[in-house]
Amino acid sequence: MREIQSVGAHRHTSRTAEQTEVAIYWTGWTHMPFNAAARAAATTRGTSLMDNARLFALLNMVGADSQIACWYWKYQFNFWRPVTAIRAADSTKNAALKSDPTWEPLLDTPAHPDYPSGHATYGGAAAEVLKAVFGDDRVDVSFVSTGVTRTYTSFSQIDREIIDARVWGGIHFRQTDEDSSALGHQIGDYAVKTWLRTASGAPAAAR
Repeated sequence: MREIQSVGAHRHTSRTAEQTEVAIYWTGWTHMPFNAAARAAATTRGTSLMDNARLFALLNMVGADSQIACWYWKYQFNFWRPVTAIRAADSTKNAALKSDPTWEPLLDTPAHPDYPSGHATYGGAAAEVLKAVFGDDRVDVSFVSTGVTRTYTSFSQIDREIIDARVWGGIHFRQTDEDSSALGHQIGDYAVKTWLRTASGAPAAAR
């Protein structure tokens, strides 16, 4: 909690200018940067129309499933958000935690529970599918969101940035984001092994 109380605060924060930029950048939808990354990787590799159809079907099917899983578990765990936890820390009876009743996050807190994170679950699932289908982690893509351009050289870099961004924005605990990305990777791995199998059984673009 101490990390997010400092780096995720709206005021009096240890967050850098770039961290602020990244947090705001990822207030946009996760599916658009990942679809852009898939297009860039497919173009670079010269994949076929058939392979591309499978790629984008898998990517967007797993994106939908990641959100179904995420929202199911949100209301099973029903964890409080950082803004609630930080303001009410004294109620935990943990001497190591101190309440700050005036604390505010950089970003507006969404009106649903903290755990898991929808963004981080999607990021893990999408990155897993793209790495599996292409057989490696490479991509060269830039994407514009909230008036900011970010450039990436790997699918994992995008996944990791989403994890950090939600902490820097003050709306998710780090453990939430780490666990959510891991959940997404499990969903992505299952999808690649189970759905839309090629005739050879191998991921199409990696053959």
